[in-house]
Amino acid sequence: MSDERTRLEAEFDAATSQPPQSAGPKTKTSRVTGLTQPRGVPGEWLDRLLCATADAPLLDGPVAAIQHVLSAAEALMPGHDLGVVFVRDGARVALLASRVGDEVPADRLFPTRQDEQVISASQGATLHVAADALGELELGFALRVADVVRMIFRTSDATRRERALESRVQALRAQLTRTERLASVGQIAAQAAHELNNPLSAVVAYGGELRRRADQRGDGAEAALVARIVEAAERSRTIARDLVAFARPPRGLEAGVSIIDVVERAVAFSAHALGADVEVERSYGRDLPTLYASSSELTQALVNLLSNAAHALPADGGRVSIAVESRGESIELVVRDNGHGIPHALLTRVFEPFFSTKPEGEGSGLGLAIVTEVVEQHGGTVTADSDGATFTVFTIQLPLQRS
Repeated sequence: MSDERTRLEAEFDAATSQPPQSAGPKTKTSRVTGLTQPRGVPGEWLDRLLCATADAPLLDGPVAAIQHVLSAAEALMPGHDLGVVFVRDGARVALLASRVGDEVPADRLFPTRQDEQVISASQGATLHVAADALGELELGFALRVADVVRMIFRTSDATRRERALESRVQALRAQLTRTERLASVGQIAAQAAHELNNPLSAVVAYGGELRRRADQRGDGAEAALVARIVEAAERSRTIARDLVAFARPPRGLEAGVSIIDVVERAVAFSAHALGADVEVERSYGRDLPTLYASSSELTQALVNLLSNAAHALPADGGRVSIAVESRGESIELVVRDNGHGIPHALLTRVFEPFFSTKPEGEGSGLGLAIVTEVVEQHGGTVTADSDGATFTVFTIQLPLQRS
């Protein structure tokens, strides 16, 4: 408690060490910007004001803290009224020791008093002290109260920023934990895929031999059955091989990356998230040039877009279309879904880190931020469009050669 009191005394002295100015002649409502500190202010008043400041419930917000200080100050000045006027939602609101919320239509907070002085506090707020006969001693003490109000506003702002920073740090720690878990799962999945690759290769090889023998016997039905087995095994082997490649650390940008291969790989990775009821349409322009890019990172970006589409689609299925076209010196990739859309007011925020339109607990808010980072690392751009009800479109522009 002594350390806290010492800190408050230091802030109190710093707040009240402004160069003194002479107050102008008093009228019924005067605005005071400074006053020579009167020597007659009792030390007991200042000590009790300091104690009230130390005991103020700052964690409950500035309103509760200021009301606590106003109550203590009014108890020292019988026959005087103290209040603070601040702006909330464009209206001037009164804050008194006993209540808050009355709108102040004019400069005067206590119109029934003969004399009222207005002292600038902080953030557009003013301290009002009023009496039928306001003396220099009381006015000087009111200046000290205004300094305390100013300090409370400043402390409240610092506390709010500290809480926001702490919340951000906690979110980053949680995301780091999830990322580490995903990395571990990815390594395990890659190892499992590597182990599966050998038996799948055997299935393909022996299946091919069985099909050859069935063809020799003229057994078309058995040959067709074995062909389906071989096709499924080849597809599984391709997924396993791509999963191993995807789990490797990015090797940086490389020449000759096929955007069609990227799309097909991403669709294969997203098959489980999209589900069997979702129709995935692919459209590729003619003679698409290759890219100077990171195949794994582009795949990750497209997987994130497809995962985002999967969350937006109705429960009974839906449609996702992927169109790739050559646009001069760039390639355009468009992902469109017929889900519930994104409200227009949120379109400018969907790429922000930790911002998510999904229910709490269902998204980290990093999926589209990663898309943006990957695309920008390739020198490209990504935009979003939606009518807020029936569709969402993401458009990626990738340069053929990164400048």
